[in-house]
Amino acid sequence: MLTNNRHIVNTYNLLVVVFVALGTLSTAYGLAIIGSTVGQPSFYTYFNLAPQGQPGYDHTTNIIGALNGVNSAGAILGCLTSAWSADAFGRKRTLLLGCLILIVGGAICSGSISIGMFIAGRVVAGIGAGILAVCVPMYQGEVSTAETRGAMMCVTGIMYAFGYAWAGWMGFACYFFPSDSPHASFAWRFPLALQCLPPLVVLAGNHFIPFSPRWLLGKDRREEAFDVVKRLHATPSDPDHLAARQEFYLMEKQYEMDKQYPSRFLEIFRSAPNRRRSLVASLLMWGDQFLGIFVMTNYGVLIYAALGLGGFRPLLLNACWTTFTIAGNIWTFFFVDRWGRRTLLLIGSTGCTISLIFLAALSA
Repeated sequence: MLTNNRHIVNTYNLLVVVFVALGTLSTAYGLAIIGSTVGQPSFYTYFNLAPQGQPGYDHTTNIIGALNGVNSAGAILGCLTSAWSADAFGRKRTLLLGCLILIVGGAICSGSISIGMFIAGRVVAGIGAGILAVCVPMYQGEVSTAETRGAMMCVTGIMYAFGYAWAGWMGFACYFFPSDSPHASFAWRFPLALQCLPPLVVLAGNHFIPFSPRWLLGKDRREEAFDVVKRLHATPSDPDHLAARQEFYLMEKQYEMDKQYPSRFLEIFRSAPNRRRSLVASLLMWGDQFLGIFVMTNYGVLIYAALGLGGFRPLLLNACWTTFTIAGNIWTFFFVDRWGRRTLLLIGSTGCTISLIFLAALSA
């Protein structure tokens, strides 16, 4: 019976994974929307910033760099906070905290009346984004079955792609808001305010989200943990919850082993196997960022403008390229558990390398 059940996805499990990923959607949108914001003429007018090609643009570039830098700094703080809070207060509460902070940051940015206020909002939004960037995939992995865990965690990537595309198209659409209107700042305020919507939905539906069964087990709340596992793993062809019992048995054994060998943060550096794991994980994340993804999302509009494209075209190109990322993430969702993580990682890395080689050759 277990064999026949292995690839049957529990609908409630899938809905929970997708629902919490709304936090990831907002994280991606908040990270990417600054790229569209700096493409809105009314943004420069409102804050008295010199546009590209005008005297004083050096000061403008410093401000834009600060807006991106402080957001990343806030995200680092959020990541560190999430790593501690997820164990202390639970994945669910940490996730809700990240949503709340992101809402506050988005509200400050969209309602800014000075560039200093805008920078402060970017810091706060960055903290919320950092918390969610760590906590959402952690939670998704812990509520998923072993057979579907890869696909379930790919929902995070899909939501990241949708968030980037959403930000790009919102920026493009709002470009056409009349610049001579007394409410011209709507063109950049409205897209910034939209990042508050998905986390508001998550907060409103927080009762739909169960606590992580692994966290409950770690707090000696065994019965609650088992009830959650049964709800997440139940299928019509398994009325006796044999799959849930097997999964929970493995969780308990792992928990008992973990209690015998308590670990601290520095444990990841104290033994050769752990150092190797830490190095591989760090290099993977570094390599992902080194592809220049955030350079294009944050500065792509300015880069296109510097290449001589004017008007709405930089915003249109920015929206188009982010939209293409959706296809790659959906493709991974369907094949990651069949082909394996390593194979898809190598395929993606090879594709990016070839693209960068062609880009360098064409730019020479």
